[in-house]
Amino acid sequence: MNNKMTKRRAPSPLMSSMGARVQDISTAFVSSSSDVKHSFEVNVDDLEIDPNQSRKIFNDEALLELAESLKIYGQLTPILVRKKEGVRGKWILVAGERRLRAAKLIDKPYLLAIERDTDSDVVSLIENLQREDLKPVEEAIGLKLLSENRGWSQRELARNVGKAVSHINGMLAVAKLPSDFIEKVIHVDHVISRNVLIEIARVTDTNIQNELCKKALAGDLTILAIREAVAKGGEKKPVVKESNKQKMFSMKPIEKAISNLSLQNIPSLSDNEIESLVKLRSLIDKILEK
Repeated sequence: MNNKMTKRRAPSPLMSSMGARVQDISTAFVSSSSDVKHSFEVNVDDLEIDPNQSRKIFNDEALLELAESLKIYGQLTPILVRKKEGVRGKWILVAGERRLRAAKLIDKPYLLAIERDTDSDVVSLIENLQREDLKPVEEAIGLKLLSENRGWSQRELARNVGKAVSHINGMLAVAKLPSDFIEKVIHVDHVISRNVLIEIARVTDTNIQNELCKKALAGDLTILAIREAVAKGGEKKPVVKESNKQKMFSMKPIEKAISNLSLQNIPSLSDNEIESLVKLRSLIDKILEK
């Protein structure tokens, strides 16, 4: 009798790293929550992708590795689902689309799932935010949808997703970029950085912004290039004599405003006030760089 044992191939370092991140995320949402129920098996054919899912692009190589891990070791952590309204036995995926895609690659008929009744949109976005390969523009779209669906202010949104208000402000500005540009950014091969997208979003001249969008898609744009383009666009403005410039700029009003501000109890700020302060900080940074 032949007792040869088939050797199982160990997962790659990339697969191990990804598995650890999935484990951490699932633990955070599943443990000690009254909103989470017991796990159960769900038919893959009964699962539907949430159309508001922020992630649009998936790495094929990483999915193949995840599929191989599912085949060898099985499913290590459950997916999160919610019931599809008005349709018995159908489920909407809250978290775990990569696991679902990997399961389909190996014709795995069932997945272990946990029902999540509340805050499913928040959970879905946070799971994606905690992954390293989420594109900034995908994050921006997700945050915008969450803000609109929940009616949250920037401060409330920041608190619920665990991000700084300045980060939220920048991402919501990115989400306001032209829709055709955003669609192209999602599918472009190279990653356009968050800071570049924010700088483009804050350019008020439409013509300059359109040119910057083209350069960004071509992979030929930096923060410095954006600021130089904006500076050149402003050269057509009337030139102020040097003597008048000196009269116009004085630190005394600024120092007085800071002094008065420090003596006040700062109330809760509106979104417009937060945006003004963020722009002011950006302007101060530019002045200090000179």
